Amino acid sequence: MTLLREQAEQERRPYVVADIVPGLHGPGSTDLVIQNLGRSIARGVLVDIGPLSKRNDKDHISDPLGRYLTNPQILVPGARHRVMWHHVGNPETGQADAGVPGTVPARITYTDDNGIEYSETYELGIANMTSVSPVPTTGPRRSGSNSELADIDHALRAIAGHVGELRR
Repeated sequence: MTLLREQAEQERRPYVVADIVPGLHGPGSTDLVIQNLGRSIARGVLVDIGPLSKRNDKDHISDPLGRYLTNPQILVPGARHRVMWHHVGNPETGQADAGVPGTVPARITYTDDNGIEYSETYELGIANMTSVSPVPTTGPRRSGSNSELADIDHALRAIAGHVGELRR
C-alpha cells in the first residue's frame, strides 16, 4: 500500500522539462521549449543558465531571454512555453550571432501547490541541433518573363516555406 501511495504522489507532481528545438525563425535559429509534463501546476518556474549578456549591438535575443528566464513562471499541466534561444549570424547580410552561445548547464527550479521544491538540471546546447535540423527548401526556379506567373511563383514559394516551418 505504501508503494502505491508513493507512486500516486510521484504521478501527481509537476515535471518541468527543457529542450532545444529547431527555431521558428528559419535556418540557423534554435528555440528553448519549457514544458510541464506532470499532472499538477508548477509554480515559480525559474531557469538558471548563469549570467547572460548581449553578445553584440545587434543581439536581439539575450536581454529579453534573460528577463524571461529570471521571471518566475506558472506552468499548468501540459503548458508549453517556447522562446528564442539562439540565431546564427550571416556575414553577407550583416546579421550577427544572437542569443546563447554553445552549451550551458540549465538548472530549472519550481514548486508544486504544497510548496515542495523540485530541481532539474539539463545541458542545453546548439551545436548538434543546428547541424542536423531539416529546413524546407526553395526548389528549382521558374524561368520566363511573365510577371503574373513570377508573382504566383513567389507566393507559392512563400506558402511552401511557411508550411514547412509550421512543425518545427
